[in-house]
Amino acid sequence: MELPPATALPSQSPGHQIPDALITDILFRLPLSPCTVRFRCLSKSWCDFLTKPSSIAKTLSSSASPPDHQFLFEWIERTENRSVRFHSWHPSDTPERIQMPFDPAKPRRPDVRFAGCCNGLLCLIQWDGKQDDPILWNPATSETKIVPPSPFERRSDCSSSAIGFGFDPESNDYKIVRPLYIESCCFRSLYFLEIYSLRNDSWTKLDDFPSLSSGNIPQCRMGKLYWWRLSGERTLVFDSFDVGREAFGKVEVPCPNSEKEYNTPVCLLNEESMVAVFPDYNGYEDTDEDDDEFEGRRERRSSSWEIWVMLKYWVPESWTKLYVVTSPVDMTIEYCAGISRNLRFFFAAFSSDLMNEKGYYDGDHGLVTFELETGKFSNVAGIQGTRFEVVTNYVPSQVSLQN
Repeated sequence: MELPPATALPSQSPGHQIPDALITDILFRLPLSPCTVRFRCLSKSWCDFLTKPSSIAKTLSSSASPPDHQFLFEWIERTENRSVRFHSWHPSDTPERIQMPFDPAKPRRPDVRFAGCCNGLLCLIQWDGKQDDPILWNPATSETKIVPPSPFERRSDCSSSAIGFGFDPESNDYKIVRPLYIESCCFRSLYFLEIYSLRNDSWTKLDDFPSLSSGNIPQCRMGKLYWWRLSGERTLVFDSFDVGREAFGKVEVPCPNSEKEYNTPVCLLNEESMVAVFPDYNGYEDTDEDDDEFEGRRERRSSSWEIWVMLKYWVPESWTKLYVVTSPVDMTIEYCAGISRNLRFFFAAFSSDLMNEKGYYDGDHGLVTFELETGKFSNVAGIQGTRFEVVTNYVPSQVSLQN
């Protein structure tokens, strides 16, 4: 890939031009930020070069190595309005709060939830108490796009859950997949599926499709969205949706651990392997959740957490136990909040000195990371809340939301 024939920069004399190949390499190695986006303004040729899909693809590839990974947190703070916060964090830095975008047309500040992250683009869901409206956001360029409302009518008892956000590499298109359910006191059934295309800036509808899992935020890998759930005692079920072909699939894989846990964290690492964290509740002490004096939260008292990797997709025999994580003496792990693609594990934990005499914790969670190489925990400074909703991989990019 070559930089287009560029005019010499003002400070360069004809005999002292920087080679185009060197400029290209420098541009791809720079950390992506609003500052680097301004390089588009230097000339039309630079703008065309930096916004070409092939250039963006190479930048994403260069930024995807483990040392450049950042992680995005969403958590609920213990405040009167249970405010949600997003923070970006690199292992070598302190967390940085990200100012979330809001639709100025909304009469009041809506609740915002995370629906997915793909190639540096975030899909957020605004909820104003009546409807959920998607918004696309690139934090690196501060660019946002308010997704137009769906034109399809829905029943009054219809609600959405587990909205997915994925990328189709064949058509270079980003899509939002919104399953809609009918709620009642006795059942919950899938109604229809809405699909938004960023390239076409429009919605389509699917009526004929199988049931989808609804307990986890789906992940997008290799052009497919994956929802997962545990079924029965030893089955991990993956419902998939091909973003380009708009076709469904389903795979059931025996679990290496028999413990039931609906929200088992799963990370699809690459084209071949995935990793999962299963809790082991041997020795778990049950408590009365209806206690009128309960003001904190229940202690899970998991004795350990097993980290397993499936070295080849959908081949049960390739399950391999990597590690058994046990809580340190000075803290109690409550749940796994997320897994990074370079095998960094995030756990929500309580300090042991916050436990009261009834076995409840009165304080907020802290977020800790576990490193497989060292077998040690470390605190993520400045991160505390009542609940960590998502920890996800995030690589800044210059992907544009404008057509």
